Amino acid sequence: MKKLHILLLRAFVPPFLASFSIVLFILTLQFISTYQNDIFGKGFSPGVIAQLFFYAMANLIKISLPISLLVAGLMTLGKLGEQYELAAIKSSGVSLFRVMYPLLMFGALITGISFYLSWFVIPATNLKLYSLLYDVKQAKPEFALKAGIINSNIPRYRIWFRDRDEAGMMHDFHLWDHSDQATANSQHLVADSAYVVMDDRLLYLRLTLFGAIQYQEKPALNQQAGYVAPFTRMYFDSLKYSLDMTGVGLQRNDESLFSRHQYTQNVLEITGSIDSLKTLPRKPAEAVRRLLNQQIRIDTALAQIAGLKPAPTQLYTRSALELIPASQQPACLARAQHTARQMKQWCAEQQRNLKEHREVLNKFRIEYQMMFAVPLACIIMLFIGAPLGAIIRKGGLGLPSIISILFFIVYYVLLTQGKKLAIDGAVPVWFGVWMPVMIIFPIALYVTYQSATDSRLFDLAAWRQLLPGRGKTNGRKTG
Repeated sequence: MKKLHILLLRAFVPPFLASFSIVLFILTLQFISTYQNDIFGKGFSPGVIAQLFFYAMANLIKISLPISLLVAGLMTLGKLGEQYELAAIKSSGVSLFRVMYPLLMFGALITGISFYLSWFVIPATNLKLYSLLYDVKQAKPEFALKAGIINSNIPRYRIWFRDRDEAGMMHDFHLWDHSDQATANSQHLVADSAYVVMDDRLLYLRLTLFGAIQYQEKPALNQQAGYVAPFTRMYFDSLKYSLDMTGVGLQRNDESLFSRHQYTQNVLEITGSIDSLKTLPRKPAEAVRRLLNQQIRIDTALAQIAGLKPAPTQLYTRSALELIPASQQPACLARAQHTARQMKQWCAEQQRNLKEHREVLNKFRIEYQMMFAVPLACIIMLFIGAPLGAIIRKGGLGLPSIISILFFIVYYVLLTQGKKLAIDGAVPVWFGVWMPVMIIFPIALYVTYQSATDSRLFDLAAWRQLLPGRGKTNGRKTG
């Protein structure tokens, strides 16, 4: 049996490594396409870019492991079945589970690695990844310039422009330069259009202004009363202007600023955060209750001043309003309407706050459940891939790859939709996260049972025999 186990592992590991590398490469390309505008073309050193990919690799590895086990199981047992090696092993009295024993041990090891990555490694790398991504996005301010607002992210400068076209040209451009603080020299540049680029060393922001007008106000040389400071105005067909960007390059912020995010907390920290968030929804309800009691006491006091002594509950009935003198009824009615509007706005605000809090709490609960659901999917995918490969008896990258991709797409779509429904509160959090597992687990049991009983589920010849008219040939019945 040891030789058989070694044979199976030798047949299983190469497809696993090959599929793992391909999936990891595809996910890396997806990561690059998502953040390419923030990473490339900014003059960063290769070390900074390498850090980004290194920190993102842990999460990509966790996603790659389930589909890699599924593909490797399909290819390994499919190839053994195609070459009739699996039939020879079973004919010698070895059951399917005995054949799958080394693969299951390997899958259990991969599942354990996935658990460790989800619980401890990925939160730590996400903390460094998100902090570095934030610093990278802030490193080149011209990409962060927004149209229609005064951009003040560059010290000593203010920039405003109406819009920017696809080529990067800014229209109706305004620049306020307050860099010469020693002489209190202030400049205002207006241009029909402007083009902005960053130099290679991230030291200067190069501006090319077209149809520019420069307004410059100099400090007064004579401090006598009535003296007007000199003011100049110059016109340019094109003007090149440089903004000093010293200290605005890649500046690293404190990583602890991102430690409160659900993706950056390990399994122990996120448990404590969930316990803390559970107690917060009581505060809005208590605030509303206190405000209601306060308003009731105020209305009661005013009624007593008016000479009435009704119970608090009688203040909101029509008969109680009629007891108030006619001269005081308009004022009391206006105040009651004002109080009702205030209470309605307050309750609506508390309701929005409570909804946002529940969404945050659901996100933390989802991330906690994901730490268990995704690693467990590794071993379930192996239970689907290996028995299914023994049934279809097809090796290589053709049919196994197609089936693996279909299973993984179904799993990923169910997981994404389940998380979305759980965040909105449409379904319980545990159901939204574990819904893909609850669907694919019965499939794994069914496929394993069919493979263990030598089912001909995917045998096309067997299905043709069941079709009407297929059991007769030249007027004779075939067995």
